[in-house]
Amino acid sequence: LYEHFLKDIADHLFHKSKYIRTSIEKESKKSVKASKDPPPKRKKPPNWQLLKELGLSFKDQWVIGRYSEALLRSAIDDYNFYKKQGKEIVNIPAFLISRCKAHKQSFEEKQEAYKDCTPDEALGWIKAYLTSMKSKLKFISSLKEMDRSAKVKKPQVLLRISKDSPTKSIFGIFHKVEGQWLDKEFTFNRPDFKRVVFDYFGEIFKPKFKRAY
Repeated sequence: LYEHFLKDIADHLFHKSKYIRTSIEKESKKSVKASKDPPPKRKKPPNWQLLKELGLSFKDQWVIGRYSEALLRSAIDDYNFYKKQGKEIVNIPAFLISRCKAHKQSFEEKQEAYKDCTPDEALGWIKAYLTSMKSKLKFISSLKEMDRSAKVKKPQVLLRISKDSPTKSIFGIFHKVEGQWLDKEFTFNRPDFKRVVFDYFGEIFKPKFKRAY
């Protein structure tokens, strides 16, 4: 009985020793494996290469970097132009986001404007477009109302809609360039009506930054 008891004790100590040794080996392997793996790297924000020179925080880069590369390049061009004017931009992230949104809207409007259209579609488009720009324009109903005095700063537009056919309608723009009044008339029977009018207004209204950020 005594020998049997000693044998049980020996077996118990053997299994206990084996369990401890196995546990130590497993922990050692985990430690070795972990030491061989490189430390995890923080993922770079989208378009980080465009934003890295602006001194933005990592969080701001993630927010702004989600805009497309084309929009970001346009916004950064605006930023550089603004700085060249000697103006201070206090909040760079807000400025870039604002310009990205503006360029996105302009791009979407341009896409819509660059589609060919029928005379009816052209007439519907120009009415909506002029309404969206009414604060920038002076509307006249006839050439007799055109004001060529120096006090007039806004472009003057004339839209006379024919009840018979859109092709007989008249749309004209009158604006001042270097002190001289220029006039441009557009016909509604051209498929690219929206594009040429959109581009013409784009030349008249160059981007202007009204406030610092």
